[in-house]
Amino acid sequence: MMAKTASEKQLRRTNALCQRVKLTGNQGFEYFLIADHTDLHDANRRPECEAYLFGWFAASSTINGWADWNTERVRKTLRPIYEQGLCAAESRS
Repeated sequence: MMAKTASEKQLRRTNALCQRVKLTGNQGFEYFLIADHTDLHDANRRPECEAYLFGWFAASSTINGWADWNTERVRKTLRPIYEQGLCAAESRS
């Protein structure tokens, strides 16, 4: 979302991520481009990659003390891929 373009409904949100943004603006976050490969435009492949990364980050955040702001749930069908990401991060610790 672009700065100063949030709707009133969005501004009323109260989860932890929204509260952090209200306090710090986008200065309180680091943004990373994971990949810009055209394969990720595929409607099936992108959710699979996200599930793996969500799993990897969930495990890595406990190891590194990072804040995990992900509020998305992993679809049941993608749960095995999420767990592969968890295992990958844990095996590196």
